[in-house]
This record gives sequence, C-alpha cells and structure tokens, in this order.
Amino acid sequence: SKRARDPHLAKVSNTATSPSHAYHMHQLARQESGEGRPTIALAMGEAGLPSRLLAPKYGAFLTFGALVAGKESAPGQPSLRDMTQVYRLRDQDSETRVFGVIGDPIKHSMSPVIHNAAFGSIGENAVYLPFLVEDAEDFMQTFRAHDFSGCSVTIPHKERVGAHCDVVD
Repeated sequence: SKRARDPHLAKVSNTATSPSHAYHMHQLARQESGEGRPTIALAMGEAGLPSRLLAPKYGAFLTFGALVAGKESAPGQPSLRDMTQVYRLRDQDSETRVFGVIGDPIKHSMSPVIHNAAFGSIGENAVYLPFLVEDAEDFMQTFRAHDFSGCSVTIPHKERVGAHCDVVD
C-alpha cells in the first residue's frame, strides 16, 4: 500500500557553505511540514547554524544540538544551553522576526548573546543570529527573499552591503 511506503518522519541534511544553503533547508521544512509530512531539515557547519536555530520558526519537526558544548556530534551543532537560553528556541513560532550580524569570521561575536537577552527581557518575538557570510551579495539576496527584519554588518562586508541598502546613513 502507499501508506506502507510513506515515512512517518523525514530527515534531510547537507553541509552549508553559505546562508542561502541553510535557508533551502527552511524552505524544505516549511513545505513538507505544511503538507502534513513531518520533516527535519538542517544544514551542518557554521554557515548552517541558522537552519538549526530557526527550526521552530520554519516548522521543522525538531532540530539537533549538543548536550554539552565541546561534545558536538556534527559540525556547527550548538549546545542545548545556547539553543534554549541564548536563542530561546521554545519561544519561536512562525511569526518570530529574524535579526542578525553578518561577518567573516563571526563565531566570536557577542552580539547574539546581548541582543537575544534584550529581546527576551522585553518580550519581543525576535531572535538575533550570527551569520557566517563569505559572499555579501548572496546573503543580501537571501536576506530579502526571507524577509529578515534587520542585520548588523561587520568585517569584511560593510562597504559591499551598503550597495544593497535603500538608505545608508
């Protein structure tokens, strides 16, 4: 029978080299889950981090993290503590607004910790992510296509991103 061949849950993963790769996973999760097929869709690596941290927003069945920092089972896996306390996964829904900081390197940035604490303290349905971006043009296309709410820009992209802005001050 057809039902015997249909999986109860699908998991798809890839290794992201850009934020646009991570967002393909979001599109897949939203489409499949919206059609009644629970799906785990995530991208590995530092560039894939948004796919793990925004899983609730895009309707993914679940996401994966490390129980303890330093004990990751896959590249780019955040710790359970960071997922729940810094990025507040349990508070996310389809209406969660997405902000972030883009740069290369970006892993060291304290901006997500600071901004997410501020969002949490005022009850704002928003999350602030670190985006590892090598290609600013690719990121800006992804940024516009996914209706992100805003981002901070750090080295080496400040001048390149300015060309994509409606207003520069």
